Amino acid sequence: MNPRMMAIGLSVVATGTAVFLLKGMGKPVQQVKEVTLVEAQVLVANKHMPLGERITAGHLEWRNWPKNATEGLLTMEMNNKAMQDMVGRVVRREMDKGDPIRVKNLIKSDQGGVMAAILPAGMRAITLTVESASSDSGLILPNDRVDVVFSSGRKSETLMQNIRVLAIGPEFDVKKGEKVLTGRKTASLELKPNQVESITTAKRKGTIWLSLRSIQDANKSPTEIEEEEVTRDTITITRFGRIETVDSVDR
Repeated sequence: MNPRMMAIGLSVVATGTAVFLLKGMGKPVQQVKEVTLVEAQVLVANKHMPLGERITAGHLEWRNWPKNATEGLLTMEMNNKAMQDMVGRVVRREMDKGDPIRVKNLIKSDQGGVMAAILPAGMRAITLTVESASSDSGLILPNDRVDVVFSSGRKSETLMQNIRVLAIGPEFDVKKGEKVLTGRKTASLELKPNQVESITTAKRKGTIWLSLRSIQDANKSPTEIEEEEVTRDTITITRFGRIETVDSVDR
């Protein structure tokens, strides 16, 4: 091709491209709208709060929350004294750190039925005087798991395992119209109806002790715990091709 004609052709193409680009640039550019998130201050738990926990100011904090998702929550705009109002209430539904506070999940400590509010359906609460080195030294606390041990004379036996403690505290007696410490402890335990019958009968015949369990046992079923106790207390011996299981204390 003639170099002159090639140069003219390239010039025409370049001109057309420039015109096309200029037309495109001439179109109005759509502006992106900025969306501003409207927030509110919501009262939340700043630590894990188990069932039956009594709330203090250290359990709560105000946190930014989308305002369109605050229905049923406690906001500073609605009540700037909500934190003070919640102090002293008892948790009736377990909460994790960061969970918003809902009034329906709490109960006032001066209202009746606090214990009934934290009891799971079908369970019972029983309060009894106990003897326990652990409770005397303050090691057993509400929501801990314990074994209930019955002692009568020289005989002791474990009546129940992995029982949840609802409350524990000093026992008072009334003398001359005033409350006086007796030096003993009372414990409120979460039990099944048949367990209530057993422990009521046992405490008439002897002394009840509580033995603190590991926190790792909290979510274990009674069957799992029983199997572990059997495994721990027995050993397997093979003699002349025969397998025997004997108590570890008899070795």
